This record gives sequence, structure tokens and C-alpha cells, in this order.
Amino acid sequence: MTAGHGCVLPPPEILSQIILLVPRETRRSCLLVSRLFHDLAITVVFSRITIQIGAWEYWYHNESHSSETFRPHENRRATLAADILHRITVDTGFARRVRRLEIIAHKHGGSNDDCVFQLHCLSLAVQNLVNLRSLIWYGTRPVPSLEIVEMLAKACPLLLPVNVLSVRPHSIRSIAFTGTHLNLWEDYHHHISNYATIDVHGGSLREICIPAMWAGSIQPDSLPNLTHLELLFLPSECLATLETLLGQLPQLQSFAISSIDDQAHSLLHALASSFEHNTRLTSLAVLDYTREYRLTPEDLQVLSDFLSNRQGLRRLRLAYICPWLYHRQYLDIISTLKNLEVLWLVFKARRFTRDIMGSLARCLPSSLAALGFLLHAPVVEAGSFHPIWMSCRQLEYFHVRSHALMESVEDAIAGAGTLKVAGRNGRLHSIEYPQGIPVVSDHWPQDMVMFRREEMYGCPGWEWLTRHSPMYAN
Repeated sequence: MTAGHGCVLPPPEILSQIILLVPRETRRSCLLVSRLFHDLAITVVFSRITIQIGAWEYWYHNESHSSETFRPHENRRATLAADILHRITVDTGFARRVRRLEIIAHKHGGSNDDCVFQLHCLSLAVQNLVNLRSLIWYGTRPVPSLEIVEMLAKACPLLLPVNVLSVRPHSIRSIAFTGTHLNLWEDYHHHISNYATIDVHGGSLREICIPAMWAGSIQPDSLPNLTHLELLFLPSECLATLETLLGQLPQLQSFAISSIDDQAHSLLHALASSFEHNTRLTSLAVLDYTREYRLTPEDLQVLSDFLSNRQGLRRLRLAYICPWLYHRQYLDIISTLKNLEVLWLVFKARRFTRDIMGSLARCLPSSLAALGFLLHAPVVEAGSFHPIWMSCRQLEYFHVRSHALMESVEDAIAGAGTLKVAGRNGRLHSIEYPQGIPVVSDHWPQDMVMFRREEMYGCPGWEWLTRHSPMYAN
């Protein structure tokens, strides 16, 4: 293929792949190069569209600013959203290029009654998104209307992951998906209890994320093929049926569960009783939204019974607090998981020192690629993390949360040789080694952390480590 001035261009299919490799923020420039580049780049540039309703910055700052401070952001985004939705509605050729739709819904005072116009415009646009493959809805102001949900089911036959990250489906009684993923969850458990459940069915479903109180609505035809299940905000009354449910999931590879009541001991017993049937399990997350439960020696024995020597386990996230008095028993369990790649643990001590972290580091699997800690202590001494860099030679991601007095990220990672991302209390930094010494970048922008995606991290395991957790920097 020959361009002007005697230039020979690669075939279009090669050019398309080149444009894919161009940084996202510069791809739009390809639209202006020539007609050929425009036609090739437009699919790449607009394959993922983000519609913002409101100003998420207001909520990011915990409402500490007046909503008027962010009014210009809200107005500018409303105008842009209207333009995009109108283009999708009137230009079916453009609409067919959209593969992924993200909605960021954080409008101040943004109930569904306050956002009728925006929701209706979105519904009109959805009916043209015949090639839509992924939907992610962040936020609750507003939540998806019944009109939008019904239009998605009717007009988007290729839709696979449906990630409605906050939903109150009081008017949705049944959803049948032909795709493989269903993700419906609410970020405040008390909202869920106010609404009816839904029927979840479809033999092709492989991944489901729903409130735990809806677990009984998963129809039997979906259970044998499920590989990924996340049950959030488990109420006490649903604990009795958990063991039976897990026993019907022979293909289960990834399981996450979070509790809202003081039921950790019973939950661990239920997991221990059922996991002998789940031999394919590679990922396990046990979350605690109270963030207060402390493991007892009896709990640690139960953990040992069903976790020790699970060589297939690659990811483990345990959010219960381990008092340092019992750390040896806890770490003995972790040390048997030789193939772990992703790990998150919570400890409580009077202070964390280099010697204490050294005893922890000696029990960590050498294969770890991502590691996170929540440390309850008044002080974390300088140089405490150095033993980890020496023991975990493949570690690429590290994040610590603590209200303790602590050295800077730059000082904390001194001696690290493989880290790519490091963070403290929700602020993430990229790490480079221009002279063989780790150099820390400025922290990632707020929106990258708040609306994090797998591709942003570069490794799905890193995103998994922070899933269902707030990442507000503090």
C-alpha cells in the first residue's frame, strides 16, 4: 500500500494492530492523519466509551467540599455525555463500533427521579449498541433503570460481562443472560435488604457476583458450570445454606465471600466443611466489612484444616485480623501454600519492626507476585519491609494500609528490585529502575484508583487484590 510522498504503508490489518499499541491518550491523533487512519482508528478510539453523570470528585473527597465546587465538572460532563449519546442514537455505524460501555454515576442528589432525562437518553442509545460486549456501571446516583436493563437484554445479544457495581433491583424480578458473566452488587449492604431478590439463571453463566442473600435465587441449571462466585454481605440467616451451595459447584475455581455480622467462626467452619468438594479452587477471598474480627486459636485450626498444602491455590485474601500473639500458627499455614502468587493479610501488633517483618517474610512463598497488608499498629519502623524484598524476588505489586507512623514509599521500597507498582493507603505509584535503583513516580490520578480496571494494573491478580475495597487515598 502506497501513501503520498512515496511512503509505503503496511497493510490495514497491520496498521490496526499498531494503533492498538499506541497509548490510549494519543490514539485520537490518528483520526486526523488521513482517511485511512481515521477509518482504522475510530474503532479503536471509540470501542470503549465512558459516560459520566455528575462529579465523582465530590464523593472522593468524602463530601468535604461544597457540591458547587464541582459544578463545572458536572456541567461539562453532562454536555459531553449528551453529545455522545446523541451520536450513538442517530449514527448506527458509529454505535456498532462500541464494544465496552462504562457509566460513572455520582451525581449530587442524583436519585433516579432526578435523572429521568439522562437515563432515558441512555436507554435510547443502548438500543443501537448491537455489538456491546461489556457494561460496567459505577456508583448509585443514579442506578440503572428498569428501562435500561430491559433494553440491554433485548438489544445487546453479544453482551457478556454485565457489571452493575451498585444496583437496587426493586423492580427487576428475573434476568436471563445468554452471556457468561453476571455482576450485581451494592456497596452498602443495608440497601440490599430493602428490595426483592432476582432469579439468576442461564446455563452459560460462568461468573456471578451478587449479594449473598440472593444466593438461593441462582437456579440449578447454572450451578454445575459456575467457575467464579462472589457472595457479598452474607447475613447470618444465609449461613446455614452456604455449605450446601458450595457442594454443588464442582467447577468452582474462584470464590469470594464477605460477612457483615459477627459470624466469622461459623463462616470458617462452613468453608472447611465444603471445600473438600472444591478441588479446582485457585482463588479465595474472605472479606470482613466490620474490619474488627480477630482470629482465635480455634479459627486458626479450622483455617489449617482446609487451607494447608493446597498446592492449587494461587490467590488468597484473608481480611480477618491476626493478633501477633498467634502469628506463628498463622504463618505456618501460609508457608504450606507453595504456589501462591497473590496474597493479602491483616496483622495487629504493638509495633512492626524489621525483625518482626523478617519472620513474616521467611514464611512467604517465593513465587509471590502481589502482596498487600493491613497493619494495625501505632508504629511501623523504618526499614521494616526490607526483608520482604530480599525473600520475594518476583514481587511486582505491594500495597500497605496502616494508620501508623511510617516512612515514605521511596524509603520503604529501598532495596526492591522487581516492584512495578507500590502503594500506601490508597495512593499507588509506578516504579522504574533507570540506574538499577527504584524510582517512585507521582501517585496515580484519582480516577485511575477509584475506577480501577484489570488492564490498568497490567495483571489481573493485582486488581483482584483490591476488589470490593475502597481505594480512597488518605
